[in-house]
Amino acid sequence: AGQQMRMMGTYSDISQRVEQTHLRRALLDQSAAAIFLAAPDRTIRHANARAIEMFAKDGKTLRNLSFSQLHVDQHTYEAFGAYYETLRRTGQVRLEHPLRDARGQVRWFDVHGTLLDLDRPDADVIWTLIDTTERHQAETALAAERVRLTAMVDRFPSGVWVGDERG
Repeated sequence: AGQQMRMMGTYSDISQRVEQTHLRRALLDQSAAAIFLAAPDRTIRHANARAIEMFAKDGKTLRNLSFSQLHVDQHTYEAFGAYYETLRRTGQVRLEHPLRDARGQVRWFDVHGTLLDLDRPDADVIWTLIDTTERHQAETALAAERVRLTAMVDRFPSGVWVGDERG
């Protein structure tokens, strides 16, 4: 007759799970590092706020984007793929590598990759990227200056006296 006779249901306290989700999101999104979760086919499954800020054009999502879109060119993308062998064998890898930011600028990163599940070599990968562009530029400038000074000293027609402030 359209009248309910009984009702069944369950009650679960999910407050701990919600709290853990908030904590995880806060830790990931407040990080100074760009953090990605990448699928085995090298597409982005998740990116933290810093990664979106650095790499997403016009604040768009990075989800399902191929990492090839972040590489300087196809050659660097393919070269980076060689590190996956080490990653799959050892569970982690660390290197310095250039990528293009959202404005198209080449930036250098200290890149650390870790398998999400160490028991599965074909698992997703957590990539943590720390921007080292300024250090890389300083090292490049220092190396160029060293070459210039060495060439100048080698071609100088006289002797060169080098001393320090202490005497």
